[in-house]
Amino acid sequence: GRRLATVLAAALGATLLGAAAPPAAQADAGTAPRPIMSGWIPYWSTSAGVDAVLDNSDLFGDVSPFWYSAQWSNSASRIAQQVSSASKTYLLDSLRPTGVEILPAITDGMGKGRMAAVMKDATLRTAFVNQLVALAVNNGYDGVDLDFEGFAFADGSSTWSTTRPAWVAFVKQLSAALHAKGKQLAVTTPPLYDTDYDGSSGYWVYDWKAIAPYVDRLRIMTYDYSVSGGNIAPFWWVEKVLAFAVTQVPASKIQLGVAAYGRNAVKSISGTCPTNVPSNYRNVLSFTAANALTAIPSA
Repeated sequence: GRRLATVLAAALGATLLGAAAPPAAQADAGTAPRPIMSGWIPYWSTSAGVDAVLDNSDLFGDVSPFWYSAQWSNSASRIAQQVSSASKTYLLDSLRPTGVEILPAITDGMGKGRMAAVMKDATLRTAFVNQLVALAVNNGYDGVDLDFEGFAFADGSSTWSTTRPAWVAFVKQLSAALHAKGKQLAVTTPPLYDTDYDGSSGYWVYDWKAIAPYVDRLRIMTYDYSVSGGNIAPFWWVEKVLAFAVTQVPASKIQLGVAAYGRNAVKSISGTCPTNVPSNYRNVLSFTAANALTAIPSA
């Protein structure tokens, strides 16, 4: 997925900042501030991700490890596990005692047009919903996080007008089925900007307002404003996204994605480069919060 390609952190590739109760309300209640962070844990960095959460478990309410991919095989949907069983067990055994909830992220690996087709077909949609619910129930997860990006990026905006109602119907059906089992539904999407449903509206196929009654968390990708060396998340852009989001979805359900990585882009070179620079120095170099001080060679 688009985000998987850019989440490069050694531990948590990106975190999610949720809405917190006002300080006055917390003081009146006589309680400590509640956890307001979620985090995605890349499947290729489970150990470091677990360590990061354990070191800050008082701040995290839940985490979403990238463990599963929705696939299409033999004319049917299936959910493929992307991580070893040992890695999965390690995370669960380490984090469950802390009370941090586990909502594994599920990406769309079905291929161009296939997820949209599944959501549009009542029989295929129901079968897929049942698979997702069984995944959560059989593994004792607290819910699931949907990270379906194919119908936004691969299918193209010309398909959105027909995919949009199918997406809403799918989210509604999945939400009801999960909630009936005491499970939660988080949905991760790129930004929307308005309800004009045109080229300036962002990824309106996700229809925040229509899915708002059914999701427990809306996780917004407020990062990667630029992937070619520009700002990752300029403040004005994040504020613009949030200002619209709260008109569509209750603020208590909204979480903003915050990058735990950065990029160094060489725009021009004057003089002679240091001898210790890597061969790809002229390219955009990605780095994490953990190695930011050593990722960029000094003169």
